[in-house]
Amino acid sequence: MKRPLAVIGFSYSAALLAAFLFGIVHLAGAAVIIAALFVISLFLPKIRKLPYIKAVILSCAAGLMTLYFFNIVNVEDTDVLMENEVHIKAVICDLPYVQGNRVYYTLETSDIDFPDCPQHIKIRVSSAKALRAEPYDITELTVRFYSRSGSDRFSDIAKGIYLRGSIKEFEKITITKQDEKPLYYYALQARKRIFDIIDNTFSSSTAPFMKALLVGDKSALSFEDREVFRNAGITHILVASGFHLSVLTWLISSLLMLLFRCRKNTAAIFCAVFVFAYMAVVGFTPSIMRAGIMMIISLLGLFAFRQADPINSLGAAVLLICFINPYAVCDTGFLLSVTASLGILVLGDRLTKKVYEVLCPLGNSDKSIKAEVFFDDHKRGIKTIISVVTIPVSALVFTYPVTIVCFRFFAPYSILSNLLISFAASLLLVFLFLLVLCDMSLIFGFLKTALVPLCSMLSKYILWTAESISSLPYAGTRASYEYVPVMLAMTFSVTAVYYFAKKDRKRNTITVMFISALVFFTAGSMYDTMTKFDSKKVSVLDTGSGISVILSKNNDSAILSCGGSYDKIAEISSYLSDSSTDEIRYLLISDKSSDCSAYAENLMKNYHVRTVQVYDEKKCTDRMHSLIYESDEVILSETNKQQTESYICCGTEIYVYKAVRCNAVRFEVNGTVYLICHKGSDCSRLPLTFREVDIMITDGISENMSYVKAGKIILSDTPTSLEDDVKGMEADKTKLYYTAGYGNIGIRHYQDGHVSIRRENEWLN
Repeated sequence: MKRPLAVIGFSYSAALLAAFLFGIVHLAGAAVIIAALFVISLFLPKIRKLPYIKAVILSCAAGLMTLYFFNIVNVEDTDVLMENEVHIKAVICDLPYVQGNRVYYTLETSDIDFPDCPQHIKIRVSSAKALRAEPYDITELTVRFYSRSGSDRFSDIAKGIYLRGSIKEFEKITITKQDEKPLYYYALQARKRIFDIIDNTFSSSTAPFMKALLVGDKSALSFEDREVFRNAGITHILVASGFHLSVLTWLISSLLMLLFRCRKNTAAIFCAVFVFAYMAVVGFTPSIMRAGIMMIISLLGLFAFRQADPINSLGAAVLLICFINPYAVCDTGFLLSVTASLGILVLGDRLTKKVYEVLCPLGNSDKSIKAEVFFDDHKRGIKTIISVVTIPVSALVFTYPVTIVCFRFFAPYSILSNLLISFAASLLLVFLFLLVLCDMSLIFGFLKTALVPLCSMLSKYILWTAESISSLPYAGTRASYEYVPVMLAMTFSVTAVYYFAKKDRKRNTITVMFISALVFFTAGSMYDTMTKFDSKKVSVLDTGSGISVILSKNNDSAILSCGGSYDKIAEISSYLSDSSTDEIRYLLISDKSSDCSAYAENLMKNYHVRTVQVYDEKKCTDRMHSLIYESDEVILSETNKQQTESYICCGTEIYVYKAVRCNAVRFEVNGTVYLICHKGSDCSRLPLTFREVDIMITDGISENMSYVKAGKIILSDTPTSLEDDVKGMEADKTKLYYTAGYGNIGIRHYQDGHVSIRRENEWLN
């Protein structure tokens, strides 16, 4: 069987990916069914002669069984810690990073004071202030664990993080210094040294981007900058992967052969050591692991004077990573890295050759003959220039489905972005690496003065180009939940028909798939825009513990509540960005609690807000005050008396009721009456007009909730917190919807009166 590791590795990972997409509830049963199919295939002569079929079936069954046992051993036992305050003893095992107003630490526990739970797990905790500790110091503290469900938790486990929590600020924290440090400590110190060099050398506007480019650390990169790169379709340069390793190993190999006269096979060994060291500095993320394993296999093959099969090496890397941690397939960086590499390996050379043949002149005229001689004499250089276009296109073809499925997003200008930025990014990566080496050395430090302006110029060019492209019309087009499954089904149907109808099917099938996908996507986007024009939408965002509700019509947005967990702060900004929202028409800050207004300051800082309505103004911080008065209109409401006020936005009249121990918002969309009421409110204090509604949005059972009659209830909180509330409401036979870590809920009201309620992040189900 040709390329056995590729067949096994891709089948194994595909089964894991399918399990996560369609649910991991019945893993063992699915694996048994697949194994039974293998047994049946042994009795079918035609299939028995095809080793590929048997390898695929067994690999799929092995993948599902591995995931099943991995969940039992590593995942399920940690669930008991969720929503509990626990005293732990742990080692700080990574560099801390700052996000928002909190500092995040990665800890590896050695003792957890809680019965029937694993003692040695990796967790990530946040703190209001930095700890006086460095990596591999031992700490004893109290952590409040919280729930992360669905794709958020899958992504954490892919990185080896099993739980998240926050440090109790007023509890005693003990730090014990360790004299003996493991080898990985020095990799962390090298990363910290790199960060210090970049921060001390470059401005705050370019340094975060340079850190992301060199080592893939995006923690210092603002949400707005991330959106710019995403809309431009070049986020891959911010993820340490094969692109980075290819450029840097080429640089190391060239320096070794040029300065030290090393032979190719000797240089390959030094490059393999460098690749492993770079993987450690980056942090052994799934994407760099894939690229690193593949690169090391190729370098060892070069050392042994044997050419490794790159597709087989890619399959081996995928198999090894997914066997160690089946959740690796949930890491989008890993998926994009694998599919981009596969696209380049499968399509890159073929596409380059095809373009070269088209450009190469044919005919018998003297000019054609001269041109053909020129093409033959400069064949290698011309193909290199052509590959600048064909390589990004090849990667795009294969990453397109991952982008649509994982992000529900498409960047139409990504080819243009890659043409304008890829070469500059490669140069910047080389210059940055040389700058860091020069700064660390005592001999070549003088070269730093020449490299700094080059790095600054290239970084400003890349940032300016990305920002310019991201501001173009339809840059960063959102893939609507309703038509994406239809689009994918039609694309694969057309491809299948073409494959079985044409003789030269193998040569052009991928091209047909890509073109048909673009056609169906464009048609779907136009249909989606036309059918949703002038419709209204109410979105309840999955923001953990708290309520975030957005009322929108076309490009106008009214934020009626912006509360939730602090680790979910990007959710509301991401939603507004995906909805092409440039400004917020109306922002309601009805309460200063995190349940209602945790994200208010961030929203006012990053968006132009036309109207802000504020209650409890005296409780706002000075920074909040300054942001509030940057709005076009400020409505200050008294809080010392019971009152109902109204405001019209998005063609809807919004009523706000405020009283002691009661805070509620009522509005009506095309005859459907909504009530937003937080669990801390006393429903017996609500006015009569607020008590009978069609849809109630809350974050738990409120006091005297029986006073409210609601046809449907949307609960916004985490699964563990909601467990008792859900049971009580289900007993009343109330129709329930809940975010609970599984995605946003969108209610769209069409002009014809039709109402659609769906969980947006699970459009495939």
